[in-house]
Amino acid sequence: MDAFPGQDKYLRAVPIALTVIATVLVAARMFTVWRHRGFLGLEEAMVICSNAVMIGFCIILNLAAQYGFGHHTKDIPKMGGNVHTALKYYFLSQLFYKVNITFNKLAFLLLYLRVFSTPLFRKICRATLAVIVLGSFAFVIATIFQCTPIRKSWNKANVPGHCINNSWFRWTWAAFNLLSDIFVFTLPLPVIGRLQMTLAKKLGLMILFTLGLFVCITTAIRMKALVQSTHAVDQPWDSCTTNLWSFIEAAMGLICACLISLRKAASACFPGLLSSVGKSKSSQYAYGYGSNARRAPGVGSQRLSEYGLENMESTRNHDGKMLGQSFTTVGHHHELRKTESQDHILRGITVQRDVSVRSEQVSEEMPYPPPPRQSHEKDEVVVQARQVS
Repeated sequence: MDAFPGQDKYLRAVPIALTVIATVLVAARMFTVWRHRGFLGLEEAMVICSNAVMIGFCIILNLAAQYGFGHHTKDIPKMGGNVHTALKYYFLSQLFYKVNITFNKLAFLLLYLRVFSTPLFRKICRATLAVIVLGSFAFVIATIFQCTPIRKSWNKANVPGHCINNSWFRWTWAAFNLLSDIFVFTLPLPVIGRLQMTLAKKLGLMILFTLGLFVCITTAIRMKALVQSTHAVDQPWDSCTTNLWSFIEAAMGLICACLISLRKAASACFPGLLSSVGKSKSSQYAYGYGSNARRAPGVGSQRLSEYGLENMESTRNHDGKMLGQSFTTVGHHHELRKTESQDHILRGITVQRDVSVRSEQVSEEMPYPPPPRQSHEKDEVVVQARQVS
């Protein structure tokens, strides 16, 4: 094997390394979500499916390399390989690649649906999800039947039949893939831009939710390699670089889909390392101490805390009222200030709460803040009746 020039060593080593990294991150994400939420959602199911397909993708590339893919066609028989078998695995790798990146995109979209509650944004997400599913399914079917009979795909010279224009088909897929990547990974930016938070937090969330743009970079690099592949004369050699970048693109998508949960995973694995940060943050919100007015997170904050993030939005009913969230604004310490808070617990039931709190500054050495000197709460339950036609 070493006597012949080949790219097969990259086709073996890179997929194995990326598969190991991605699998570790997937396991970390599953552990984190299960620990903090108690169940796995549809987005986790998509991540698991993507990881399973990636493992199969990695195995197929290694089998293709074993039979000579990545070498010149004329050298493959001399090495004891088989050109047709190598091209058959190359054909299978195209299917695994398309399915793999489809699961990656669905994982991001389903995460958006869990985190964000803006009605228009959710409609756009669902429409995008439908386009991705239908479009990817159509391309997978077209890949399977790109030649008639199917076996002509890996044995064009000896099997009679016909094939579609491979160059046109692959460039169409590349355009669909790149445009959908850009759209999916930039979709949350307008919503994040309207959030009531500091600029630094907004930028942090934008960076977090647009990590998938790294996938667009790998897609663009793959498209550059596609020029050589679509005009391949020596397909086992000319298509090797494109196939390798296809795997890198799929792996980067899965890795980026898991990165959103890394902070929670780090907290779970190394609680002592981040305990001081977590305690200081929780004490600020739990007791309302600080120099400025604060909003304490309610039930709705659980959706983002599952991923190590703060709550950005709360669920609303069809009347635009908040469901399942409670917040109380506490003024500057040493002041007596009357504030109002509303709990929208169930549809049609509103709890009106008047809260008066006097608080005092607490030394940082004290493990627990003292109880407030004066506190008065008055709850009024208002049941909103709706006329039924």
